[in-house]
Order: sequence, then C-alpha cells, then structure tokens
Amino acid sequence: MNNGLLIISFLNVILLFGLSIVIFLKIKEAKEDQRMTKGLQQMQNKISILEDLSDRTDEQVKRL
Repeated sequence: MNNGLLIISFLNVILLFGLSIVIFLKIKEAKEDQRMTKGLQQMQNKISILEDLSDRTDEQVKRL
C-alpha cells in the first residue's frame, strides 16, 4: 500500500510540474502577443504620418 501511495504522489508531482510549465508558456505567449500588437500600432501610426506628409507634398507640387 505504501508503494502505491508513493507512486500516486510521484505522478501528482509530475502532473503539477507539467501544468505549471504549460501555464508559464501561455502567459509568456500572451506577453509576446501584446508586444507584437504594440509594434503594429506604432507602425500604423508612422505609416499614417508618412501618408499625411505625402499628401502635403502632392498639394505643394500642384501649387507650383
């Protein structure tokens, strides 16, 4: 009976260790997604600024 209890306890430790690794990886993945989203937003802002500058340049060329 002690051997069975020891085996079950060992399996529970392995299960908890595996679950903690999975949770850690999911949290890390979520943080990376947030970084990517922030980077994409910054790129979109820069693109919109460049489009505005291009429009202004086009208007100035038409005036000349």
